[in-house]
Amino acid sequence: MLKIDMTKEEKSYRIKTILILLLITGISTGIMLGAARASSPEPNSPDSFGTGQHMSTTSLSGAFIPVIKAAADGRLMLVYNHSLGNEVENPYFRQSTDGGTTWSDPAPIQDDDTSLLEVNLAFDTNNKAHAVWRTANQIWHAREDEWPASINSNIVVSATGESVRSPDIAVAPNNTLHVVWAQGEKVYHAYSTDGGESWETPVALSPGTGQRKSDVPDIVIDSAGNVHIVWEERITLLPLHHEIHYIKGTVSPSDITWDASSTLLSASLDVAKMPAIQLAGNMLHVAFADRIDQWTQYAYYVSSTLGSNWSAPQDITQGDPLIMNTNIPFVLMPSLDVCSDKLVVYFHGALEENHMEMIMGVNNGDNWQNREQVTEGDIRAIRPSLVCVGGILHTAYEVIITPNVNHQIYYVAGMANATYLPHITAD
Repeated sequence: MLKIDMTKEEKSYRIKTILILLLITGISTGIMLGAARASSPEPNSPDSFGTGQHMSTTSLSGAFIPVIKAAADGRLMLVYNHSLGNEVENPYFRQSTDGGTTWSDPAPIQDDDTSLLEVNLAFDTNNKAHAVWRTANQIWHAREDEWPASINSNIVVSATGESVRSPDIAVAPNNTLHVVWAQGEKVYHAYSTDGGESWETPVALSPGTGQRKSDVPDIVIDSAGNVHIVWEERITLLPLHHEIHYIKGTVSPSDITWDASSTLLSASLDVAKMPAIQLAGNMLHVAFADRIDQWTQYAYYVSSTLGSNWSAPQDITQGDPLIMNTNIPFVLMPSLDVCSDKLVVYFHGALEENHMEMIMGVNNGDNWQNREQVTEGDIRAIRPSLVCVGGILHTAYEVIITPNVNHQIYYVAGMANATYLPHITAD
């Protein structure tokens, strides 16, 4: 169920009550408020302003789950789920060859009268985009020169009867394609050495036994072609316990050798969720959420040198935990990239219960000391996707118009060493 905002009467009552208390308590109240601000800082105010651009302009019934990526030549591509109404969604894309100044019209990656969901993409070394998406029990792939793709082309996973979720794709330096996804209770991996025309037999990377359930994998490939994957692992239902796990696949000319077991990255945390992984040089960076209770969450970060000697989880929230006001998504959804020698992590959340969600971010350039505001608090902004090109941060995100019914995709860009604040209104 959704958590709805307070009524006007409730807000009015609360405001009147606060004013009365302030008049009665006077100085003591001021002291208490000052202490609260010192311990729970709000995001820094922006120094410069940008304009959020509406990207899902043809998605009158809604658009969801934006992913933005950049090719080596600087071309930007945004993919998202375009709603056709009647609970049917198809994968769509837009692209820019001038750093986000202008964009192509929205166009389908695949047209169909059934739902094709959770589109994701990656670029190969020839700057060609590869997209993956799912149905209820299949994973599909298509190169951009095949879009709109045939419904039966390049099937990564044929129908098995088990539900599939959260496909992701990455490309090795030799243009081997690697796809990961959740299926049933496990995380799987498959790869293709011929541009996606055929795929090796999928390999399960997690046990899926007892109460364990693996979900939302994320993948990167290093310069040697080795595979690095993180995912969320439910350990028990009662008490609820989720962990973040990592595994490495070492590539040889004929095969991939996986670690004997996965590595726990979220030690000492109870409900760790939704990991995102990024590679910069030989450093792996992972951000994820830790759910404290039904509504509140912290953002955490760990790092490693290509899978060795992982750091302990570090709280990078910078303030009180963030509030999640809607159940899709119910996690603060981190996205990260390295920009101008700084690791930047964006996530969404509200500062107080029933307040608007915002996109906020931190970076390690100031040792995670300041939480910056990316979107205003008069819109409900969630699910950021971040990529850096030439010192410019390009961010796509959802804006909630009607919760879980009509969301729209917006885009904004700004310098990595400056704060920017989009101002948008619903169409």
